[in-house]
Amino acid sequence: MAVVAIIAILALMAVPSYHDKFIREQVIEALRLTDIAK
Repeated sequence: MAVVAIIAILALMAVPSYHDKFIREQVIEALRLTDIAK
């Protein structure tokens, strides 16, 4: 039971960092596209 709780906590901590990385990559890609369009 404790192992399941620990895994759940680790998963909850990992998801936001992955989400932030994904958003950062999207913003960088959008900036690249706007530079190309200029």
